This record gives sequence, C-alpha cells and structure tokens, in this order.
Amino acid sequence: KTVHDTQRMIDYLETRPDIDAARVYLIGASYGAVTGTVAVAREKRIRAAALVVGGGNFRLLAKAPEVRKELPQWLWPFAGPLMVFAAGVADPIHHAAQTAGTPIIMLNGSNDGVVTPESGKALFAALGEPKEIRWYPVDHPDREPNGEEVIKMLNDGLAWFLEQDAPFRPATQENMETQNLDEMELSLFPGNFSPYNRKVMP
Repeated sequence: KTVHDTQRMIDYLETRPDIDAARVYLIGASYGAVTGTVAVAREKRIRAAALVVGGGNFRLLAKAPEVRKELPQWLWPFAGPLMVFAAGVADPIHHAAQTAGTPIIMLNGSNDGVVTPESGKALFAALGEPKEIRWYPVDHPDREPNGEEVIKMLNDGLAWFLEQDAPFRPATQENMETQNLDEMELSLFPGNFSPYNRKVMP
C-alpha cells in the first residue's frame, strides 16, 4: 500500500503546474528505506533516492540485536523464517535489481543494532547501478545519543540531492543553495569538527 500511495502521490504532483515532475526525489528511513527501495524499483518517475539506515534480507534483519531483545530466546531461531513466511515478498532484496538506472545513495550506521551493517551491505549489493553507500559511526537514529552525527548524515543526504538536481538549476541558484547548506551546517555544528568516519563503497 505504501508503494501504491507513493505512485499516486507522483500522479498528483504531475497535475500541479508549479511542480516539475522531472525533479521528483525520494528519501526513506528505516522501514521507509525498505518500502522506498520497492517504490524506486517500480516507479521510474523518481529521479533519485536516498535510503537512510535501510537494509534487506529479512533473515539477517531478524538477527539484529535490538530485534532479538524484543523476543524470547526460544523464538530466535524461528524469527527469520517467520518474517520470510509472513512478509518475504516485501523484502527489498527481491526488488533491488530493478532500481537500475535510478541513482541511489545509502546512508547507514556502522553501529546500527536494528538494521545491522550486514543487512545494509546485503541491500547495497542487490541494488542496481548507479549506487553509493556511506557509513557513519552511529546506531539506529532513534537510539543514537550523538545527534550531531545523525544530523551530519542527513545533511550529506541533502547535499547529494542537490548534486543530483544540479542539471535543472542555473549555476547562480546552485551556488546559492550550496552556500545556504554550508551555513545550515555551521549553525548546527559550530566550531571545528574532525572528519567523521565513513566509507564509500564502489
């Protein structure tokens, strides 16, 4: 239903004279990254997408430490098979290859206890090209005490969207928006910050 609603929303945006339908972008976080992957696979009107703390392979997701905390230990061996049985068709792994042609960036936490790095890597491997993944030293955002790193991750996603949108904007507008982004980051992160640990995978 979420994917269908996304498609209908784009239908509506195309009726708006003040909206450029060639500049529709998607961002999905956590479960939204799961459904977002499927939406990008099915909906080619999405120009680019950012998947934040997203992952695939429900068997791996079921092994996440924070997921297991919510389950009695005797249920651990059955959690993965039950997820596959109940919702396996929704696993983004099965749809990821169809995203080919739509640029995607994944922004994931190397300490994520909900969507583990293994799950994030599994989804990234299955995605079509072009794609990029960046790693940040954070847990799942709703559990991460270092809010500055989470905001940094989201700012990187915003900057990436501006890069994707650059062909549609005059150079003067692009420079102005980049400057505004820099000013926003300075206001969020006063002083000097050492580069945070991230890895860009080919």
